[in-house]
Amino acid sequence: VEDADHDAAGYDREDFVERIGERLRGTDVEPDGAAQFADAVTDALAVALTDGERQDLKSQLDSDLDPLFEGVTIDRENA
Repeated sequence: VEDADHDAAGYDREDFVERIGERLRGTDVEPDGAAQFADAVTDALAVALTDGERQDLKSQLDSDLDPLFEGVTIDRENA
């Protein structure tokens, strides 16, 4: 995340998923699987970060990306 070559401001969920789909072109993964990849990334972040870090991250992202973090359940015992 720290090495990103662009500012995430202004990206909504649709843009984020579209960018993932673009990066999947030429791979064995179907482009329509991009939403699943976006969900997997946010799930992994949710597990790796503390509650405070996750809230800090969300506060820095466009509110249109909030749906990526909805429904994420964290099982810290098995993480």
